[in-house]
Amino acid sequence: MDEELKTYLDELKTYLDAKFAAVDARFAAVDEKFREVRAEIEKTETKLLRAFHWWARPKEIQIRHVVRESSGFEERLGLVEEHVEDIERRIVEGGAGK
Repeated sequence: MDEELKTYLDELKTYLDAKFAAVDARFAAVDEKFREVRAEIEKTETKLLRAFHWWARPKEIQIRHVVRESSGFEERLGLVEEHVEDIERRIVEGGAGK
């Protein structure tokens, strides 16, 4: 190989190595920035979830209370319906005998 070509190729290799090193450094910087952004996003998600939990907790308690109250109401309503049916049956049976 001719000496001039060898020198040119060596210089080109050195130049390309430097460019690739610069690109690698920029990718490393971008990767680090993405890690930082991801960490901030995770912090924000955590804050949002905590805030939602603290907002939702009293609502859950209220809903459980309403469910308990409504199940008691449904039981009482069922008893009233049974009594009304009993009264209706007595009226029908009493009216049929006249």
